[in-house]
Amino acid sequence: MEPLLFEDLVRRALLEDWGAGDLTTGALVPPGRMGEAVILCRSGGVVAGLPVAACAFRLSDPGISLEPAVAEGEEVPPGRTIAVVRGPVGGILRAERVALNFLGRLSGIGHGHPPGGAGGGRAPGPHPGHP
Repeated sequence: MEPLLFEDLVRRALLEDWGAGDLTTGALVPPGRMGEAVILCRSGGVVAGLPVAACAFRLSDPGISLEPAVAEGEEVPPGRTIAVVRGPVGGILRAERVALNFLGRLSGIGHGHPPGGAGGGRAPGPHPGHP
């Protein structure tokens, strides 16, 4: 999937999520602290949106990498590792909500289920007016 198709949308989602900044991360995470996060499948389904999630992390901090553990479009069981994210902890924390929301939404659509499917994490539930 070509990042040009979704990068602006991801950038806008990050800006909306950040608002006045991430005060908790700024107060608790030392600058330059490196770390790793594992994205797990909350419920079985088809994984979709890995390039979009990677874009969210990259825009948050170019030093972050997302290493997929499954292929885009692969059907996975609950509890399966979808990806491993490595890099500056502050950047990972700033992007995780947006990345997981996109993964959950796109994986739910890819599998024909409501949001929150294979992406796991904090995917939004159905909104009023949506089928």
